[in-house]
Amino acid sequence: MKFMRFEHKGKVGFGVLQGAASVRVYKGEMFSNPSPTDATLALSNVAVITPCQPSKMVALWNNSRVQIEKLKRDTPKEVLWFLKPPSCFITHAQPIVYPVGQAERVVLEGELGIVIGRRCKGVTADEAREHIFGYTIINDVTSQDIVKRDPSFPQYDRGKGFDTFGVFGPVIETEVDPMKLSIRSYVNGELQQDFPVSDYVFNPWQTVAEIAKTVTLYPGDVIACGTTLNAAPIKPGDSVEIRIDGIGSLVNPVVAEQSAYDFLYTNHFFTPERDRLGFRVIARPAGRGIQGQIVVPQDSPIRSLQELNGKEVAFPTPDAFAAYFLPMDALIKAKVAVKQVFTSNQEASLAQLKIGTVAAAGVNDQIIQRYARREGFEYRLLWNSEIYNDLCIMVSPKVPKEKVSAVRQAFVAMMNDPEGRKVLEAGAELLKIKDNLGFIAADNHDYENYRAFYKNTAVKVKN
Repeated sequence: MKFMRFEHKGKVGFGVLQGAASVRVYKGEMFSNPSPTDATLALSNVAVITPCQPSKMVALWNNSRVQIEKLKRDTPKEVLWFLKPPSCFITHAQPIVYPVGQAERVVLEGELGIVIGRRCKGVTADEAREHIFGYTIINDVTSQDIVKRDPSFPQYDRGKGFDTFGVFGPVIETEVDPMKLSIRSYVNGELQQDFPVSDYVFNPWQTVAEIAKTVTLYPGDVIACGTTLNAAPIKPGDSVEIRIDGIGSLVNPVVAEQSAYDFLYTNHFFTPERDRLGFRVIARPAGRGIQGQIVVPQDSPIRSLQELNGKEVAFPTPDAFAAYFLPMDALIKAKVAVKQVFTSNQEASLAQLKIGTVAAAGVNDQIIQRYARREGFEYRLLWNSEIYNDLCIMVSPKVPKEKVSAVRQAFVAMMNDPEGRKVLEAGAELLKIKDNLGFIAADNHDYENYRAFYKNTAVKVKN
């Protein structure tokens, strides 16, 4: 039977799906002797909601044999898992909200979901069968860049815990053999993933038993059994479907976050994928712009890029345009293979360069100039990029034209406004900038060299 929950005339109910168009209403408790009534409702007259209300969603990592073999990982000896918060749960037809300005590579992950029917703690795999109510479909939406952003701490809960990133439903199937099921994932109708449940290292009963060694599982709790290769990127405007024949289909549109980000101050929105979000440039800082550079200490014996081959080079993060993308592109095109050391920020990169733990560093020219003055650090330039305009003010396409004009004018006029000038001077003091205060009007043409770079770069662009 395919159990589901719904809202009808302001009240929440549950029942069993009948065919493709109606639901038989049940009474009682879903996980404790539910019984059918004589009432049926057309699906067109109800709002489908999550099929249960989990206290937690436990999600597995590294549970696909094919993925383990392909990525040359070790097969886990025990279930590896993390938690997704209840605030992220949505179901069929509800929009997945792309967190614009926060995440850079969001992907789908099609998975089988286990729904617990009885309180479960300290059970064997055989006993776990009696604690499983049924199975559902899961899309474990993930911001891969946030998971990997800090090299010292993989942020699975954060990267997978954004609101709307825990997609499951629309039903719980109670009469199916999970080991005969296969999971398929689609983006805009194109197949991305296709794998059988038998590919899982830990089957559903083993999974429940292993997790229940650590935490108590309650009726309605959900376990996401893990995904396989080809976790495809998704973006606003996409339609995402996870399909498990024998259970059903989970389909969701992807939309851009609308509430928090009408305007951005960034230079990270010129990749082909993010460019499609429609943000446009309205102003930029006055002044020369920035350059990417590769530098070594003044007394270093290294005189060319080729001499860096095989050596450690510091970069702040894989997202830094001037201090990573530009220098790394130059190294790759020069056929120089370096050992990348990510330090989290440019100050840390330069500190490592100064004490000699790395041979060179990729930097933003303005950052290293300020660092060198402050620390008395002498350096030598190995490579220099063309000039790119620095961070710009960008606006979402949903913002009305009159508001865009007012915001642009406010930034451009800051230097002539006493309060605005105080803000600019305070920022300049913080950054140790002595001139080129203020903003000037700008548009997308001022950043065309960013777009040209991303179209031709040898560096893998995440999004």
